[in-house]
Amino acid sequence: MSKSKAMIAGRSIWYVLRTVLILLSVAALCWGVFLTALNMGNLYILATEGMKLRAECVLQDGPKLELTEYFTTRFIENDKLLVKTEFDNYTITDFSYNLAVERLTVLPWSVHASMQAIERVPSISGSINGDFLPKGADPADYPLPEWKSGRYLITFAKVEGRWYISTVTYIEEAPEEKPKNTPDMSLYIPAG
Repeated sequence: MSKSKAMIAGRSIWYVLRTVLILLSVAALCWGVFLTALNMGNLYILATEGMKLRAECVLQDGPKLELTEYFTTRFIENDKLLVKTEFDNYTITDFSYNLAVERLTVLPWSVHASMQAIERVPSISGSINGDFLPKGADPADYPLPEWKSGRYLITFAKVEGRWYISTVTYIEEAPEEKPKNTPDMSLYIPAG
């Protein structure tokens, strides 16, 4: 084999190896991005649905057994809100709930993740239970307590291939909610 043929063969091998290495790197990167997006979607749904169910259990004595689908058993056993709250003496007929995710951190190979979110319950409807109302007292004198809105750090743990909320840590009071921009309809109505 001549020297030129050996050089061409060597270059061809390096070209093929480099191309295969680049393709494998791109495939690994795409797989990592896919797993990260999958985890982020799962964690977002888990947090929004789980935290709303937790609020429902506190406010309306909701189905606490269903919390095991979202939270670790250890969290449920140690959550002080699920044991005794200022809402126990009230019958809550309706509430609105909002969880605004600010930051979510998870890696494709990770078994732990964290989320920073702001939880708000802007409106609660209900009244004090008659059993707890003193005789002759007016129910209007016993307004509903307010939900303590705040910024929370929510951590997740992957147990047997499934994500669960493992801790919810209060960071600080929720910042003031900025008013939403109202569109000016005069900009859209043609002058006539």
